[in-house]
Amino acid sequence: MKYRTVLISILLAAAITPSFAQFGNGIVFDPTNYKNAVLRYLQLEQQLQQLQQTYSLYMQQYQFLRGQAQQLQNMVGRYRAQFAQWQNLTADNTLGNTSWWVSGINNGNYGTAQQGYAQINIPLSAPPATINFQALKNAYGLEQVSDGSTITAMTTIGQLRNNAQQLELHIKQLENDSLSSAPDLNTQLAVLNKINAANVLLVRTMQDTNKLLASLLEQQLITTQRNRTSAVSSINTALYRQQNYTSMMSFTNSMPTQLRIPGQ
Repeated sequence: MKYRTVLISILLAAAITPSFAQFGNGIVFDPTNYKNAVLRYLQLEQQLQQLQQTYSLYMQQYQFLRGQAQQLQNMVGRYRAQFAQWQNLTADNTLGNTSWWVSGINNGNYGTAQQGYAQINIPLSAPPATINFQALKNAYGLEQVSDGSTITAMTTIGQLRNNAQQLELHIKQLENDSLSSAPDLNTQLAVLNKINAANVLLVRTMQDTNKLLASLLEQQLITTQRNRTSAVSSINTALYRQQNYTSMMSFTNSMPTQLRIPGQ
């Protein structure tokens, strides 16, 4: 290092001598060109240092990215699990009135579910032209709402079952892609695509769950309404008895006289 510094100093000192200095062998020495050559050498040396630093930085980045790209070994053995499969409803059809119900609750067709429900349940009788008894009207309407809600719930369950096989195939494919060690399935874009696909499947599953919960809530509302109707009927009956206790007792006391046979 000291030798190079001394050499550069001598070269710079020689640069201030006349430009036409000549050696004994007839070669002309040009200090300006020599000075420029030394400066270019120093610049090249600085560029080399910068290139070495850049190379070192790129190597560090490469090692980091290479480490990030390392995959767990035996992903299938580590994480693949078995889950319960969707099963369709099966039932005997001894008297010939259950096949429509089973079909409707398995395929999600509303007409089929409606037919199956009608074959098993006792239908409501046709009402007369006029009904003056309000409690009977309320009870009749409540049963109609209950029938409609039950058929809708059957249809929802059938649609979930009918789509379950296709959904299982998509989930299985996503699982295979996630556990695969294939390079083209583990690029940054491929991983993002798999994450998006998993999120979409999750949203779809949540939507189906909400449909099922809505059907259950609907059934619960009808049960609550039926319990309320029964409780209100009991309360109204008790209030009627309380308000008309005197007249009812008078009618009860007069019953023996009214039922007495004439001539006895």
